[in-house]
Amino acid sequence: MPLEINKSTIFEIIEKFGDGNWNVRKQTYLDLAAAVSDSEESSREAVFAITDKIDLSRSSRPESEFKNILYWSIKTLGSLINSPKAREALAAIVNDKGFKDKYREIAMNELANFGYCESFRSELIGFLCDGNWKIRQMSARLLESFSDSQIADYLIAEFYNFTNDDVIYWILQIIAHQLKERSLTFFGSILFSSPTNTKLYVILALSEIDSDDSFKLIVDCFDDSSYMIRTQVHQIIGNNLKRCARFVHDFAFSTDFRTRCEAFKFLVKSMDPQYYGMITRMVTSGSTENRVLGLISLGDTFESSIIEFIYQRFSDESWYVRNFAASIMSGHGQAVWRFLFERYAVENISNNRYWILICVKNIINPDSEKHIGDIFELFKMSKKNEKLQILNIVSAMAQKIGSVSAKNKLIVSLIEALNDKKWLVRKEASVIIERFDRQLVLSNVKAMSALAPDQSYWLKSIITAHSGD
Repeated sequence: MPLEINKSTIFEIIEKFGDGNWNVRKQTYLDLAAAVSDSEESSREAVFAITDKIDLSRSSRPESEFKNILYWSIKTLGSLINSPKAREALAAIVNDKGFKDKYREIAMNELANFGYCESFRSELIGFLCDGNWKIRQMSARLLESFSDSQIADYLIAEFYNFTNDDVIYWILQIIAHQLKERSLTFFGSILFSSPTNTKLYVILALSEIDSDDSFKLIVDCFDDSSYMIRTQVHQIIGNNLKRCARFVHDFAFSTDFRTRCEAFKFLVKSMDPQYYGMITRMVTSGSTENRVLGLISLGDTFESSIIEFIYQRFSDESWYVRNFAASIMSGHGQAVWRFLFERYAVENISNNRYWILICVKNIINPDSEKHIGDIFELFKMSKKNEKLQILNIVSAMAQKIGSVSAKNKLIVSLIEALNDKKWLVRKEASVIIERFDRQLVLSNVKAMSALAPDQSYWLKSIITAHSGD
């Protein structure tokens, strides 16, 4: 028997949306939707009844009783796709911040069932600045589902009338997604004349197009005056380095040192042989400033060939370049420790050995027994001046060391250094030992085999003080 469609009967039907059985709720929804969808008058009557029922229920019932009525009412409204009133009712629910976000999102999802009309377009654009990001995103996706002549062309024509940041962000995304490369003329026309926030959104939209021309426009902002813009541009370049490197290349010749540094860093990371060769030539034969610039660009790259190349700069004619190369090497920390240790063992150039020890001083961990063992291995293969440089490193370690076992290892190694053939080396080792707790030093002395004469001489103050106790 057909359902009688009036406000009273629809109110009774909607009440079944609160039934405890899901199958009953679902069947009630299907029956009501089928009964009212074929007639514009019936659909309008159903919409009025549903909205009244929602208003009455939300004010008179707890959510636990009301939630199913609300959910299935929204679903019913979403089924009435030929009814402008149903669409208006759903839009009103989305706009009503008194509803929980999950119901507003359900209503927004149901709006996707309806076709395009100009008034609905304006409603959806309004949702682009909703406080709920899912609503904003769903609205944008729904706008994109309409034809570009209905949406993108309108958004471009009206672009300067939009003032809300969220709306501007999303309409630029929509234009990019709908028009793709056809939108580049528009983006190019507004990119450099826009305020910072809008410029950022244009760049983000351009990154969605994924074409060489769109990346070229992005890279054109490589040296933008805004740190925020530069950071975003550099992030996009980093994620698309192979595509962007040839555009970044132009900035390697900028008059601004910072811009050149950033450009060279990206060119090195691209690992394109032509850029790598250009930078290595600059480091080996350019001015001091350019040699430093080249080193900066190589600094973030850790590969054996790069590390070897930086190491070779320890022999540069400029102290500033040598020092900078050592700073870059030190920045790689433990990763270059073994490289430096092995190079020191075979290196005949005293200048290079000096800079290796500078790096060691920057990298060494005072509480690492392994590092303590390694540095005294370097000590054994060193000349007097190098040994004094190493003891200077050890002196700095002694002030920072916290591990008792590391202290013991360091003390034993220093006691062994008291046997060195150079008096100045022995003297410096003894000075460092005297900074440690006497009892700690004495306990290590007692644990050792018989002391050599030089060791006894330099430790006599500690041993004598103990015997006096």
